[in-house]
Amino acid sequence: MIWKYGRKKATLYILSKYDEAIECYENALRLNSNDVGLWVIKAIILDHLGKYDEAIKCFDKAIEIDPTYDDAWNSKGIALNELGKYDEAIKCFNEVLRINPNHNDAMKNMEMAVAESEKRKRFRFF
Repeated sequence: MIWKYGRKKATLYILSKYDEAIECYENALRLNSNDVGLWVIKAIILDHLGKYDEAIKCFDKAIEIDPTYDDAWNSKGIALNELGKYDEAIKCFNEVLRINPNHNDAMKNMEMAVAESEKRKRFRFF
């Protein structure tokens, strides 16, 4: 039964039919709510739709299931960055680098978050 949703959800995602893809991921999650990959892909689609708070909840669920899933932490940090929550994003990127010190994307994302955080702090004084 999960395979039925697998092919369809991947096709809808590739075709950028995000709302339909979300529906398929939700159906698949009803069948297997402990599938980290399903939570992460659903979160990524929500992120593409600009639904960052919803995406973060899905990343949190994936992290709850597998706290060592570095890409879930990294993607959560990116969503937090989009919301301007730089300090929280930095914590996520730190966690990625604790799990995987060679995660290049997390290093780059960390640099951007730190720069944005510092810029925001500088402009608070004006």
